[in-house]
Order: sequence, then structure tokens, then C-alpha cells
Amino acid sequence: LVVQNIDTINHEDRYAAWVDTLPFPLASILWRHRAEKGDGRVQLSTLLQFFEATAAFMATIHLSAFMKDQEIWKMVDAELDAKYQDGFVSDKISFGTWRLILDFFSARCRKMLAKADEAGVCQRIYGTNSLDVIAMLCCRELSNILNSANLIRNEENAHGGALGDEEAMLLVDRLMGLVDRLRVVFGRTWLDYELLIPSVNQYEEGIYYYTFNRIMGTRNSPF
Repeated sequence: LVVQNIDTINHEDRYAAWVDTLPFPLASILWRHRAEKGDGRVQLSTLLQFFEATAAFMATIHLSAFMKDQEIWKMVDAELDAKYQDGFVSDKISFGTWRLILDFFSARCRKMLAKADEAGVCQRIYGTNSLDVIAMLCCRELSNILNSANLIRNEENAHGGALGDEEAMLLVDRLMGLVDRLRVVFGRTWLDYELLIPSVNQYEEGIYYYTFNRIMGTRNSPF
């Protein structure tokens, strides 16, 4: 029993440490779930919010990267317009919409990474020299995980009546399995691609000096 308790503590410590390596918007939601020990329905809702936020956060990174290069954006924008015509997204942004946008740009990013002459373009538009970071951002497994989470969300919505606590906890267990898979994908890679908010900039003798607030994990809240 003592050994089991020690293992549990170590597992919880490792999980908490991993959560603190994530960008604040994602880390804060997982921390709320971890702190919610009671109502299974609240835990379920929080985890679904986490996966939807992850899809939106990742899709936004890709959109920002591709928009940096006008020539590249012209090409992908035309493809996106064609997909809009086919009902790629609806007028209302949803979990599924973010996931499809992420899938689209992740696939483009993977193709670029596979070509030696385009890997440098990826580094430039994503603002990092780390190919490991870019590989994480466009990882196919990430799309698979978010697709599975979206399917669970659809199951919950299709339930019809009030969801009981026991049923909710079964879905929570499945979602936590997806969190474990996401831990493998993310690892500690976000520490090499930190989320920053610009604070103050000064211009002195021809040089700009910038101050940033680091908003990673749950203890570096911008609020």
C-alpha cells in the first residue's frame, strides 16, 4: 500500500510538472480539471474545453505562421476558399472547424518539412530553428487525438437526456487516456517555443529593447 501511494504521488507530481510546461491557456484548463475532484459532469465539460482550446490554439499558430509569407498564403488561401465552398467550415466556429483547419495546415507543414529546400521556410514562418518544435506542431498523432476527443464530444451531445455522473466519468476516463497520448506528443517541447506577451519596448541609440511577460504553466498567469 505504501509503495502504491508513493507511485501515485510521483505520478501526480510528474503530471503537474508537465502541465506547467504548457502555454498558460492550455495549462490553466487542465489545472482546473485536476482541482475538480467532485462532479464528473464538470470534469467532462472541462476536459472537452481543453481539447477544443488545444485545437483552436494550434490552428491559430499555423494560421499565423502561413500568413507571414504572402506568396505561401496566396496558395493556401486559394485552397481554403475551395474547401469553404465544399462546406469545409460553417459560419459558426466549432471544435470541428478548428480541428479541420489544424488538419489542413498540419498536412501542408509535414509536406514542407519532408523537402530539404522547404524545411528552412518552415523554420522562418514558425519563428524557430527547432525542427522538433515544428514536427510537434504538425504531428499527425495530434490530429488523431483531437478527432477522437471531438467524437467523444459528439457522443455526449447525442446523449439526449441528462448525463449521469457515472456515465460522465466513463467519458472522463476516455478523455484522460487522450491526455496521456497528448503528453507523448507534446513532451516538454513547449519549453523551446514559449508563449510570450510583449510588455514594454524602448528605443535607445538605434536599438529597440523589448520586455516580455512569459505566460507558461499555471503559475505565470497574465491576470
